Amino acid sequence: MALKILTGVLVPDAINQAAGQAVIEFDPHQVTGNANGENLNDWGESGDFNVEPSAVVSLQEVQVLDSDTFFGPTLQQLFSVTHDPPSTSRMEVNWVTSDGGAIRRISYMIIGDA
Repeated sequence: MALKILTGVLVPDAINQAAGQAVIEFDPHQVTGNANGENLNDWGESGDFNVEPSAVVSLQEVQVLDSDTFFGPTLQQLFSVTHDPPSTSRMEVNWVTSDGGAIRRISYMIIGDA
């Protein structure tokens, strides 16, 4: 068993910070869709994974709209990042926020047998 680890940061395009989708390709390690990939690192064997790997995705940076004013209530902001279970060659990540918020950076780590 040879271990393979992929890490990186998704940086959504300016027009897709409220909602978007990106695909992380495993070999070569790259990002396509509504985000750019930064700090892409890979350790271990080259090629795709032998079986579906484990994955962790997390918000790294968000922008919150301060809407608490004298004339109105504070708006509740919701942030959501989801991902499909990764295949042996790729993983799709989706994000959405509400009420003027923005998702600026999403970090990920993918680990499995290659």
